[in-house]
Amino acid sequence: MLPRLAAPVFVVAAVLVEAAGLASAGGYLLVGAVPVAAWAALASFGRLVDLTGSEPGLWRARVETLFGALGTVTLVAAAALRGEALAVASRPSLAGSLVLAAAAFLALGSLVPELPAVRRVPARGDVATVTSD
Repeated sequence: MLPRLAAPVFVVAAVLVEAAGLASAGGYLLVGAVPVAAWAALASFGRLVDLTGSEPGLWRARVETLFGALGTVTLVAAAALRGEALAVASRPSLAGSLVLAAAAFLALGSLVPELPAVRRVPARGDVATVTSD
């Protein structure tokens, strides 16, 4: 649970610190968020691998893993673009957009396991039939 919640907190803290004018500290927080986000994504993937195909939490594990992977990839891209942008003393909007996208993916990924379980109820007449040739 800790890495799942720590990753979006790191990203939001990086945005707030950079908005306060401490660009180097914001960059360090952003780079520090990368291994935390990767840890969370790998932990959710591990939970997904442990589930069988008939367990009710399978879709939540799949969505959590997807959001964790997307958040990690966008966070790595944002950190790389931000570092390059600071080298040329400009700040492209793409780096800022990727930081916000990473925060959204990581936050959504941390909320998915808290959603209630959904069970598929077979529709009326939804019976599999076997035919032979």
